[in-house]
Amino acid sequence: MLQVVDENKHDTSDHGALLPRWNGPRLFSGTVHSFHAGREPNWPSHLQSTIEALLHAVSFKPTMEFEEGEALRKRILESYFRNPRGWSFVMSPSKSGFYGAVVSGPDSTWMLKMDSIFKPFPMVLGSQVEADLRKPEYPFAYGYRKLPSELILQMLGGERPAPRKKMLAGLMSVLRSEPIVPEAGRSYAEGPFVLTTPGKINLSESQREVDARLASEMNRLLKTRYPAYG
Repeated sequence: MLQVVDENKHDTSDHGALLPRWNGPRLFSGTVHSFHAGREPNWPSHLQSTIEALLHAVSFKPTMEFEEGEALRKRILESYFRNPRGWSFVMSPSKSGFYGAVVSGPDSTWMLKMDSIFKPFPMVLGSQVEADLRKPEYPFAYGYRKLPSELILQMLGGERPAPRKKMLAGLMSVLRSEPIVPEAGRSYAEGPFVLTTPGKINLSESQREVDARLASEMNRLLKTRYPAYG
């Protein structure tokens, strides 16, 4: 699946490149209530000994932050701009009813959770995760590729529509080219986005944990924003 990106019609504040625009707050952080370093909580005296015992028995994990919208888009693009080679964008439906995606580059990996892929502005949460050395190889790497103007006219059905075989040959030529860092004022093909069946994305144990937490946060956010949801 390829997406045509016309940099003349999109925000070009960051080298003119975009991931799909995601509706929602610019930054969403999932937080866990915990004690603040350097501050003594004012607990009732009869609870103090119990709490001290619990503090010794439980090790708290650092709070994981989930980003959304422009903040998430910029973080991924910054990594892509540093090295546009060797990326993949793989999506699949998940048991939670949402869609999950793994966006992997040579130096970083991101996990996304989308409420839907069937609307123009899906709600998307994401988090950077540990790199997966078992990342599968795909025939074509994800990224931005130059899109010739004549091919755009053929796709739009210009005055002289090209035969289907010629159009497909043009698209394959674009896919075989190397992904690049896009520039403002030019048109690009973004993709491919690989859509696979549930369970086909090979996640590590820690990534499965992140995936579950993303689904939980997505569900909570939807219920907060849309009280009738669920």
